[in-house]
Amino acid sequence: MAFVAEYDGEACGCGGMSFADVAPSTDNPSGRVACLSGVYVRAAFAGLGVEEALAECLMAEARRNGCGLVCADSASRRFLTDDMLRL
Repeated sequence: MAFVAEYDGEACGCGGMSFADVAPSTDNPSGRVACLSGVYVRAAFAGLGVEEALAECLMAEARRNGCGLVCADSASRRFLTDDMLRL
């Protein structure tokens, strides 16, 4: 899945997410994992709340898809708080 964030009608950020099914565990009983990659916000829009809104959107989508675990590349991880990663 690909996501585009807009601010006043202008594209200002984006993010990608894929899903994988792994062996269930006590931390992830569903075995469903969301893999975030390429989450970016354009520099001109930094500090306007775009980062938080995009991260919240991605986490909500992971929950809707039954994920119990999220993994993220280093570029994407900087947008996520530890609380967001607890699905």
